[in-house]
Amino acid sequence: MPNKKSQPRSRNSSLEIVHKLREQIIDRHIPPGAKLVERDLCDEFGVSRSIIREVLADLESQGLVEK
Repeated sequence: MPNKKSQPRSRNSSLEIVHKLREQIIDRHIPPGAKLVERDLCDEFGVSRSIIREVLADLESQGLVEK
């Protein structure tokens, strides 16, 4: 059986978080103008600030959040 290469855990985590937050934003569970606090997101998802920064940059590039 071929050995599948998987993405590093941090990249998988960030993609999962991007997906979850994107859904929450689109479904308006996170209202427009709501402030997303890095530390709160770290605690909620159990990841480091660097991952949350990566997630927020991704969402910003999609036009879903602003700095």
